Amino acid sequence: MIPSRRGQMVKFINSSQNQLHVVLEFFEKGEKSKVKICTEKTREISCVFAYLLEVDIIQTEMLDIYLNSEGQKFYLKDANKNIFIPNRAGQIVKFHTLLEDESPDDIYLVLEFMDDGEKSRVLVKSLNTGYSFPWTRILRARDFQVDMVQTKEADNYAKNHNYGLR
Repeated sequence: MIPSRRGQMVKFINSSQNQLHVVLEFFEKGEKSKVKICTEKTREISCVFAYLLEVDIIQTEMLDIYLNSEGQKFYLKDANKNIFIPNRAGQIVKFHTLLEDESPDDIYLVLEFMDDGEKSRVLVKSLNTGYSFPWTRILRARDFQVDMVQTKEADNYAKNHNYGLR
């Protein structure tokens, strides 16, 4: 089975190595579909044709179970879009669907999470604006996706430098 979505664990079909990769992005283009993958051990990122890979179903299911149970206290997964929506303060987020005037590099810090089921809101602060006092705004949590790498780095930094954030 070839990869068809983000978050799948894959390996090359005719490789003598049993190296696992995780699918970061999936680009649907029919027979010429491509995937951006990250090597599990070395963290190297590359883009390859999807037909060169096969999904490791057991590893993919284990990852899905982990993210939906163990990791749920830190990340909330939106099954319809296969993204993680913010669910706590301190997460680094970005819009998952951009408007014409928005840059994909715009990132925001969740200052407060207001849980109200489907109508949950987040108070976000714009980062990397160059302004001394960047704007803060309350927006719908479902409009954002968590930037997993930057959130993990921020969490590790806060934990290791004893700022009492976690």
